[in-house]
Amino acid sequence: MSIAQITPTFSVSGALTEAEFQALAVRGIDTLINVRPDGESAEQINSAQWHDLAKLHKMQYRFMPVKPCEYSAQDIANFAVFLKQSHTSAHGFCRTGTRAIHLWALANKDTLSFDYMQDLAKQAGYDLNMIADRFKA
Repeated sequence: MSIAQITPTFSVSGALTEAEFQALAVRGIDTLINVRPDGESAEQINSAQWHDLAKLHKMQYRFMPVKPCEYSAQDIANFAVFLKQSHTSAHGFCRTGTRAIHLWALANKDTLSFDYMQDLAKQAGYDLNMIADRFKA
């Protein structure tokens, strides 16, 4: 797993193991945002386990399961609130990291340009083109 630092206060990754979770805690992440529905794959850790791990490491845990590219206005608003509630740094994850970075971009579309966010995403190995139409006024 590779943690992609998108901004100084937000990182993203695909599926995490417990060891990788501990690495996030060491990095000072205070908010973990899980956008992956429970049961997507047999080996994944479920939301209740993530919640317990986050509590153990004094992190806020937010569970907001979404399907790929099915981001409602409420999902985007919730993600924005979770980012604002972070005191230092937030980390979003799902199976590949794509849903998390999509939600981050959509939550910031009123303050950051699409081109700027696309550049950040591409540097981290992600692409926002699947949601580009949501940025057109």
